[in-house]
Amino acid sequence: MKTQLICAAAIAITTFSCTKEENTEIPSLRNSESVSLSILEKEALFQNGINVALSNTIEINKIDEITGKSITGYRFDDIFIESQDLKQMTKDFSHQSSETTTKLYVRTNTNRISLPANGKRTIVVAGLSNTERKLDNTQMQALEDAVNDLNSLNLEAVSLKFEKRTEKQHEESNNKNSTVLILRDARNINDFREGEFAIASFSKNGNPGSPITITPNNTELNTPEFFFKGIFLHELGHTFGIVHSDFDTRTSCGLNTTDGSRNRVIEHIPGTSTDTSDTNSIMAACATDIGVFSLTSQDKTAIRRIFQRAEF
Repeated sequence: MKTQLICAAAIAITTFSCTKEENTEIPSLRNSESVSLSILEKEALFQNGINVALSNTIEINKIDEITGKSITGYRFDDIFIESQDLKQMTKDFSHQSSETTTKLYVRTNTNRISLPANGKRTIVVAGLSNTERKLDNTQMQALEDAVNDLNSLNLEAVSLKFEKRTEKQHEESNNKNSTVLILRDARNINDFREGEFAIASFSKNGNPGSPITITPNNTELNTPEFFFKGIFLHELGHTFGIVHSDFDTRTSCGLNTTDGSRNRVIEHIPGTSTDTSDTNSIMAACATDIGVFSLTSQDKTAIRRIFQRAEF
């Protein structure tokens, strides 16, 4: 996370991430050594902020227990990309100019969440309230507080609405494209790496990414509410299209490795820092590890700007 909020055209990356998949539900779960990606696919991923060479890559093929739909794709550390999205990403990349540039981009206007010409679009942030994947009381309160913090920014074209939803209510909802569902993956902690807290999907087709899945061990660790609020703010930033503020180095994680940021189709958010190693942001890769649990001034500027109608 960094002081300059950076939004990605096709990606939301988070150090708080994790998707846990139960082996009995995933016919294909393969690690980096056995996953085969073409050079073109790897280059397309890099242009969208994923450095395959530095990622733990897992191929996923399963049936989602909430929707009953088939899910196929790849997990790159804390990022999940469906197979059809990778195919489109690769097609788009192959049509781009081969010219390089030294300019850093932080957000793509072409992949922003669709905004109405007048009034505000309502985006529902829903916490799952039943089954073993429900949020507990602490997590649910933290989520509501995170939504309140975002709404307090008086966003020009978006209004966020907090809800508690059962699986059935979500399945029968007619506004899924405008809903970010948040749930706890309580099946198998062994599918998460040490230190991972959550995983988010990135925005696409003009809609916020969904779902956000948090790890199963947080309740067992008696994680405090303010910590969860920091996680939710970070992950919601990703679902809105914002990438890590320190994407060039992951300094907040004690690293010096880029996640594939340069020369990709992202655009800088006006009014925010251009330091791509900035850690003064809820969007720093390991924000909660360095004690950032709330929106900074840069975060507020960035979120207000991405929900204005005008392009950058």
